[in-house]
Amino acid sequence: MIRQINVKHRSHKTADTVFPESVLTKPGNLSVRYRACRETPVLRDYKIKPDLPLTVSDIRQSPKLRIVYETENAPITLGFNMCHRLRGTIHAGGKRVRTIERQPGSCTLSYLPQTRCVVETPPDERILGVSVHFSPQRFKDLFAQTPEGLENIFSRTGNRPFFYRQSLFNSQTANVLNQITHCPYTGEIRRLFLEAKVLELVALNLYDMSPAGTPDPSRRETEQIRRAYEILVRRIDAPPTLCQLSRAAGINRNKLNHGFKRLYGGTVFNVLRDLRLYRARDLLLNSTKNLADIALSVGYSDQSGFTAAFRQRFGKTPLAIRRNSKSSIL
Repeated sequence: MIRQINVKHRSHKTADTVFPESVLTKPGNLSVRYRACRETPVLRDYKIKPDLPLTVSDIRQSPKLRIVYETENAPITLGFNMCHRLRGTIHAGGKRVRTIERQPGSCTLSYLPQTRCVVETPPDERILGVSVHFSPQRFKDLFAQTPEGLENIFSRTGNRPFFYRQSLFNSQTANVLNQITHCPYTGEIRRLFLEAKVLELVALNLYDMSPAGTPDPSRRETEQIRRAYEILVRRIDAPPTLCQLSRAAGINRNKLNHGFKRLYGGTVFNVLRDLRLYRARDLLLNSTKNLADIALSVGYSDQSGFTAAFRQRFGKTPLAIRRNSKSSIL
């Protein structure tokens, strides 16, 4: 599937190699188009404002999907992976400029003008995600002062900025996302409700974004970090220590932790914790295993410790999630 996301300018001038001033000075529309769709994903697009669309993706049991994102006059995008993993590459000027890895619980803020991004999802996983696309002017107007680290997005001179930042979202964000995916309203009330929730997502997540300026890992380090991640996925019930993991992947501990922050949005410990808890949540919603067995299967020998960690991550106890699973899935 090819997904094209572009800011439509009311000016008829062709954008040049610098940040087009028309994006910053004139209102525009955001265009989200799909073509070459072999599968039919469940995509709900909400036009909150002409330059502020919101998309909810929900596929209960997906095939292996390959999606190509094409952007010319790019929006600023805030994206959330609620259930699924994905891997992808970002290309600019015909060259690969970045590899991305996202897991359940990850949030990204990106501005990728004149790029082509290819992402793939594993088969047989539920895909549930929310993405919000702002025109640069709409995003800039949210703030009296530009937040630290985002200044280059709004620069009017020099080459177009390339911005991609990833983090893990917290339980407050998970609750807001759940409210969006289960919005009970229609018409104008729904639009107002979703607009309020989008602003809440921005406020909750800008502070938590990982610091800018950390260098990307090299291609060799990226492969080593991926190897470490796959080890964690395979051994989620009995994971290695950080020292053991770094030795198995062939990379030192500091580079491993920094690399995890860049690729997965958190330290090795935080990524492992989320892998365990999201696996546990999936078992709660899609199996009949009892709570003790689920805790053991994801590496928690103490059920009370598992319950406390689960509640801290999702804002509800495991039993509450299971009771409400038919009407409310985070």
